[in-house]
Formats: sequence, C-alpha cells, structure tokens
Amino acid sequence: MIFNKSKVKSRKSKVESQKSKVKSQKSKVKNLKSQISKSLHLPVGFFIPKRNQRKSASSVLSATKKYPMTLKEKTLNYYKQLVQDKIDAFQDMISNLTDDAQNDAKGSAGDKHETALSMMHLEQEKLNHKLKEFLEQKGVLDKIDASKETKIITLGSVVKANGILLFMSAALPKIKIEGKNIIALSPQSPLGNKLLGQQVGYSFEIKGTKYLIEEVQ
Repeated sequence: MIFNKSKVKSRKSKVESQKSKVKSQKSKVKNLKSQISKSLHLPVGFFIPKRNQRKSASSVLSATKKYPMTLKEKTLNYYKQLVQDKIDAFQDMISNLTDDAQNDAKGSAGDKHETALSMMHLEQEKLNHKLKEFLEQKGVLDKIDASKETKIITLGSVVKANGILLFMSAALPKIKIEGKNIIALSPQSPLGNKLLGQQVGYSFEIKGTKYLIEEVQ
C-alpha cells in the first residue's frame, strides 16, 4: 500500500490544530466564571440561592409583616424582592450558559464549535448587561430608608400627583399594593426631575399635561 506522505502530514497537522483549539477553548471556559464575577464586581464566593429557597415578591409582604408597615415600606420591600428575583433568574441563566460552554468544550472541536462558542459569548454579554441593570436598581433601592418621613420629595418618596401614586426610585414595573397602583420612576426621568425637591401644592406642566402634588410620604 502506498501512502501519500503529504496527505498524512496534512491530517496530522489538522489533528494537532484541533487539539490546540480545544485546549484553548477549555482554558477560556475555565476562566469564564471568574471573568463574570469580576465584570459584575461580585464578591468572592457569591452565593446564588436555590429556586426553592427564594421568596417571591408577592409573598415578601406577609413574610416581613412583624409590625404595621406604611405604604412606603411595603412598596420598597415589594420592589426589593422583585429586583432580587430578576437578579437570581439572570444569574441562573449565566451559570447554565457557562456550564453548557464547559460541556461543549469537552466534546467538540472545529469551526462549528468555534461558532457555537462565539454565540454563547454574545448571549452571555447580553445577560451580563441586563444583570448589571438589575444590580444597579438594587443599589438604588438599598439606599432608601422607608422609615424616614420628609415633606420634601427625595429618593424613596411616595408621591401622589393627579391621583397617581409615584415611587421615586428607579424605572421599574407598575405594581399594586393595598388595591392601589404604584408607578416607580427614576429621579432622572422628566417627571421625576420635576418632582425632586418639591412639596405638596407645587404644580407644573410636562408636554401639555398639568400636574399637582397632592401628598408626599
């Protein structure tokens, strides 16, 4: 049997190249979790609670009801749990994606593997970006002292304007507490910026709509 030396050499070269790629990808995957932690500024040994250990936003009010809470305290507690639920969910997705990348690196090689891993990295970047948003929102909520009462609108104030309840915090979904709809808004938003530093009786106009501050908690 006559062997084509050039073909054998070419095959050996391809095998060595694939081995090198697999080794490189394994190294990348190995550092993936530490890179995520660094990019998110998470503490060492950051613990992600299991799903059955987490509280839902809807149950947090009854769980913390050790004393009569004000509407502001209930609102803050609800939003804190709501944001924490989002953080937990995205951390789970990132963790699962990292595990998938590790498993893929163990048994795959070649251009298809490279493409799949690149797509995983892109998806992970999107998840990291979204997770950072929720962590920033959590940081804002953690600064609020709901027990503090003030007549001047500031971060954490619950404001009633035109019969609408507004929670000065961050741009978060509308919720309902005690049968009342509450809208969370950022102090940097057009409406939030107008409200900040004002008090009951102040009126203003935004895009043709007039607002009157009726109550501040």
